[in-house]
Amino acid sequence: MLQQIDKKYKWIGISLLFIVLTTFNLASSNFINIFFPIKVIEYNKTFFLMESTKSKVNSLLKNKSLLWINTKQAKNLFNKNIWVKTVMFTKEFPDTLKISILEYSAIAYFKKNKLIYLINDNFKSSLIDDNANLENLIEVKNMKNMKDFKTFFLKITNEDVFFSKIKVINYIHDGRWDVILKNGQLIKLGNYNLNKQVKYLNFILNNQIAKIIDLRYEGRVILANE
Repeated sequence: MLQQIDKKYKWIGISLLFIVLTTFNLASSNFINIFFPIKVIEYNKTFFLMESTKSKVNSLLKNKSLLWINTKQAKNLFNKNIWVKTVMFTKEFPDTLKISILEYSAIAYFKKNKLIYLINDNFKSSLIDDNANLENLIEVKNMKNMKDFKTFFLKITNEDVFFSKIKVINYIHDGRWDVILKNGQLIKLGNYNLNKQVKYLNFILNNQIAKIIDLRYEGRVILANE
């Protein structure tokens, strides 16, 4: 009889232990936070990450244990910013967490309703301050949709000589783009094989100083100075 009672209590004890182990959330408890609590959070230099995002992440992670960091929630906050490409967390015991953020690069900008929007190399755009330095960026005029711009841009980036001279890209209509170079030359591109047009351009630009180079009609090049 005593053996049966002991056996009964043994199974009750095992069941209670199982319940405790399966329901106790170590990550959300304060118990673990007494070990190596985060007191310092350091960031690398960023250009587009908002301070409000850093503040939210700091509130989430400060005083949490370095042994158990909920990086998923922090990454979700960072990834709401279209400029954040990757995030890496590095622990430095006893109390420091370093957050390294790799951002997408700015490749161009466009204006809409007197506001300026930056485009990054993930082909997302965001409103920026009027005082931003746009000197080395390409201006996109008559921007209609990002998909068309992405298709065109990815094609011309492979043409290093031509691409490096571009100042303005102007969308005309489906498949038609005008390009203004840094020296003021206007290139009217046609709605046909872009690689073929760029080959013509590389030759023409090395031998002509025409103000307008018209390639709209396949098999014909028109040069003009006005």
